[in-house]
Amino acid sequence: MKNMSASVRARLLNIAKKEKVPFQRLLTLYNQEGLLHRTESDERNEQILSDILHLLSEGRSPLVISDRTEHLDILSNSLMEKTDTSIFTLTGTMGKKDRKEAIAAVREICREKESVLSFLHWLSYW
Repeated sequence: MKNMSASVRARLLNIAKKEKVPFQRLLTLYNQEGLLHRTESDERNEQILSDILHLLSEGRSPLVISDRTEHLDILSNSLMEKTDTSIFTLTGTMGKKDRKEAIAAVREICREKESVLSFLHWLSYW
């Protein structure tokens, strides 16, 4: 089988030379486009939602982690339409007070019933 990584790299190098764009810049744009595509993939999001709903039906409390706030928004909005389960979204851009309040709400609701937690790469901010 052909080496896909080498093939993509070679094509990007050719484009960078032809367009006179720094390779690293083109590689960054390529990766960002891939992330955007995965975020906007309806099929992928439906699979994630299906998995979450299945876990909820088993009485479990799934934790959804993403480094894309847009992706968390899409997933939480869709979940709110499909379940009455509490959904929490925490991000690294939240202020300290808001984050503490959200965490307190998560702790309280987790004592009472199942919940879905969505986190954005914010753990390093603690």
